[in-house]
Amino acid sequence: MKETPQFQYISLHLYGIIPSQTLFKFIYSNEVVLNYQRIRELIKILVAISLEQFNEDGTVVPLNLRLKLFLIGVEDNLDKHALSTTGREGFHGTTVSLFQQPTKDNVGEKRSRPQLC
Repeated sequence: MKETPQFQYISLHLYGIIPSQTLFKFIYSNEVVLNYQRIRELIKILVAISLEQFNEDGTVVPLNLRLKLFLIGVEDNLDKHALSTTGREGFHGTTVSLFQQPTKDNVGEKRSRPQLC
């Protein structure tokens, strides 16, 4: 059975929030989402697509970045309770944001991506 992309998205999104096989068996029986095994298959496909893209680009970037379009990268520190003396209440990390701004004259090129269906 081939499902619609919307059905795949809803199922994968729900799995990302609550990755419970028991829950998915219950809601699959009510035809709300895909079955658990199919979701695991889709995740393997997404991982393979991401790895293929990594091998092409040599780095990890979102799959929806466009080709031949200027890319802006911003790095920022994340600090929660930076003055904590024990480190138990503190958190430190780094985030990287990538931006592309297409113009009327240059919208970039879409990457070719295999479909899940």
